[in-house]
Amino acid sequence: MNPISKRRHMNIYQTDHTKTPEIFTLITAHKNEAAKRHLQQNPSEIALKGWMDDTPLHIAALSGNFEMVQFLIENGANVNAERSGLYTTPLCWADSFEIARYLLDHGATMDDKELYLATSRDKVAIVDLLLLKGAKIDPIAPQYLEGKSIGCLHIYLKHNIKIDGRDNRNSNLLHQLSWLDLPEVFDFAYNNGCPWEKDGSGRTPYDLAKQGQRTTILKHFKEQYPELISYKVENIPTHTYAFESVFFLRQSPTQSECFIGLTQNLKLVKYVVVNRELIIDQIAAIAIPMIRNFCFDQNGNILIPTADSQLLVLEPNTFQLLQIITLDSDLAFDQIEYLPSKNIFLGSASNWELVLLTDTYKVIRKFETEDGTMVPKISPDERLIAFLSYDQDTYYNLYQIDKDYNITLIRTFFKDWDNTSSGFSFQQNQFAVSFPYELEYYTFENGKPNKLWEMDLSEYTSKYNASYLACINATTLVVGKGKTLLIIDTEQKRITAELPLDVVAEIKNVYVDKDGEHLFVSTEKELQLIQIKEHNW
Repeated sequence: MNPISKRRHMNIYQTDHTKTPEIFTLITAHKNEAAKRHLQQNPSEIALKGWMDDTPLHIAALSGNFEMVQFLIENGANVNAERSGLYTTPLCWADSFEIARYLLDHGATMDDKELYLATSRDKVAIVDLLLLKGAKIDPIAPQYLEGKSIGCLHIYLKHNIKIDGRDNRNSNLLHQLSWLDLPEVFDFAYNNGCPWEKDGSGRTPYDLAKQGQRTTILKHFKEQYPELISYKVENIPTHTYAFESVFFLRQSPTQSECFIGLTQNLKLVKYVVVNRELIIDQIAAIAIPMIRNFCFDQNGNILIPTADSQLLVLEPNTFQLLQIITLDSDLAFDQIEYLPSKNIFLGSASNWELVLLTDTYKVIRKFETEDGTMVPKISPDERLIAFLSYDQDTYYNLYQIDKDYNITLIRTFFKDWDNTSSGFSFQQNQFAVSFPYELEYYTFENGKPNKLWEMDLSEYTSKYNASYLACINATTLVVGKGKTLLIIDTEQKRITAELPLDVVAEIKNVYVDKDGEHLFVSTEKELQLIQIKEHNW
């Protein structure tokens, strides 16, 4: 029956959720004699459908009314009547073992949904019955992942079913139990073969518990599983490394030929420029759910935020973990920046807050931001900070830090939802901002940005509808769009060269070293080095 025809045949109860059939009310209230009399007087209502296409048998099963389940089946009710939604049959909604057994004994059929719902409702005896009757485990979303009690999980194990599977988000039972804040059930699952692993977003059960502020199980983890929740840095042999897209790259402050990249899969990669080639020298995997950036501290060590109240200090050549710094409990940074001339740190997290810290990590001030903040870029004089910000879309926000450490939002570079800024670069007290179709160049004077000029980039196309840029020197900047680099003279306000690149994927970012000698082009498939001095830019 097509949807239009079906709607013509619907009764008032199927189309108006505020109306409930009298027979449903009687069955739910267990007024069974009145319900039987009503059905004897209105026999067609044995198959009456209500909201979501429930039938009296669905209502009887759900309300645990075994007497009415028997009566309805004996008087011709369809044991496999289907309601709307995922869980369609009366068996799905059986509230007791005796109802489930009776329905099965009278022809109820099963798919994977009955076991799923019985498990999620912690109907232990029904779970046991369904498995005994041959219910199958869904390989895509195993039903035991909905288990909330030791008793329920014990039933699966009794039927020789391992509880170590994952769903389509790569989450396993430990992730679910952490989120539900159930430490005792977690222990049972862990001790019966469910492994401590990361989900599809790189989160461990501990990470999920932190994200959800599940205080009971967080305390339990720290007391019972300190070895599982400790941060680990694992070195990886360079010859086994398969390229991963680099979304953050930073030059070493003490070794100008060394550059540290952070990949999308949270690996640190040390690149060294040797004889005009980019060589991978060191790789380490960081056991942290999310890192948006890192910085070098006042000693030249790598400082990594953990999205927790801790910072990891790594030796920059070997990536050896030197120290774990514990911050105040409310500081859960996922990015951090060091401002050397001010000798302070700037931290931020997903709570839309900026925090200034001393060089000993004591809080100076906190500021709420207008939007989320990522990947800070600092002006040479450390007066200005540009964040790739987010609120439904991404775009750059410009902030100012004054001498008293006040942080103020200066400008949001946002034109429209399909025309937001994607590139930003400082050059002394000037800066450039790129949009999908335009480039704008500013100077910062008297506490505000003043636009000097703008340039049309619409003839250059990009799959991602974005452009990326970096200032090479006082008069030259480079814009990456698609698979082409545009070299722009900021004094002449024109494109002086176009450089098509031999790359597999489109440009996702460009970086210039502090001496203006090396240009790095990052795509999803490669990191390419270009010697700036070899070109007449």
